[in-house]
Amino acid sequence: MAAVEEAVLEQSRADDAAQKWKAFTDWMARKGKRGYDVLIDGANVGYYKQNYAGAPKHVAFEQIDAILRHCQALGRKPLIVLHQRHTFVQNCPKQYEPMVQQWRDEKVLYNTPNGSNDDWCVWNRICFQWCSVRDWSEG
Repeated sequence: MAAVEEAVLEQSRADDAAQKWKAFTDWMARKGKRGYDVLIDGANVGYYKQNYAGAPKHVAFEQIDAILRHCQALGRKPLIVLHQRHTFVQNCPKQYEPMVQQWRDEKVLYNTPNGSNDDWCVWNRICFQWCSVRDWSEG
């Protein structure tokens, strides 16, 4: 795991990348005990089919929420990982602010901070902490 973390940090040019990476791994160590068993890559879900003329400049919050609720209906414990820029007041349309607040209240949202890469957080957790070597060898 240490080698993976070192590789991730080498990819970042931000001076405080190490602190942000540590903040995420510390957060997961504390909050991961909630038993999250599904990670939702909020940006990938939110931008799905949003590349067309006249598309909104924000992620499709309804798409993210639909995946969240579907996973919950299946009895899963999902966590949305979404860069905080998507939930800033200037980027989040007013009609979606209550939805984002509900995710926070339900403790199903992790906002990656500015200067960090939300994909690092998602893929680190999926590939290196939830999967065993056996999972990969059976693939």
